[in-house]
Amino acid sequence: MFIVSVINTKGGVGKTTLSILIASQLSNGGKDVRLIDLDPEGETSGALAFSKRARARMVIDGPRPPDKGFFPAWDIVGAQDSLRSAVEALGDAYAVVVDSKPSSGDEERIATACAELVVVPCVPGPAEAAATARIIERAQRMQSSRGDGYPQVAIAPTRWRKRSKVADRTFEELSGLGVSVLPVVHDRAIFPEAFAQGKIASMGRSAAAIEVQRQIYSALELIKGVL
Repeated sequence: MFIVSVINTKGGVGKTTLSILIASQLSNGGKDVRLIDLDPEGETSGALAFSKRARARMVIDGPRPPDKGFFPAWDIVGAQDSLRSAVEALGDAYAVVVDSKPSSGDEERIATACAELVVVPCVPGPAEAAATARIIERAQRMQSSRGDGYPQVAIAPTRWRKRSKVADRTFEELSGLGVSVLPVVHDRAIFPEAFAQGKIASMGRSAAAIEVQRQIYSALELIKGVL
């Protein structure tokens, strides 16, 4: 089993969407993939999209969302349980994807410590680049303390704007942080629409789908030794 943690201390950067897409990709071929949502409010629409397509199970840190009929199976982790205990209980899974809370703290530290891959989604902007740099620094310290080369760390530029000076400057800053910067996913109307309709994981062969697949493949290439 290996763990992919999607981490950002800021909200609105596409963290949950990216977590679902990575989990959906990993579950191809019927692999047993679990998605752990550390946000106590959860993202029910995201859960619907992931479960409906991948027929996989989710672990919810908090109360179970209303049953909409799309959940083939649920593993429930009470709010009092730690992430580490939840992950250890999933020893038979092929992979676990962790969608972290939009805040720093113990959850971020543990999600980083137990992961083989940390993906940090980032939207354009100086504040967003600075927040990403702090997360990268903490992840690199964790990598040094572990001594096994993990977690591998990658930045996922999301909601990127074409012909934007802010986006260009942000990309330059991210490229100087010493970690992999994945191919960008541009800001497109299809993402919120598909997410709201529970179809985020099946966008056909659109330009958006190609960008997403390229970004995810590039991220997973960093840990091909454990796939």
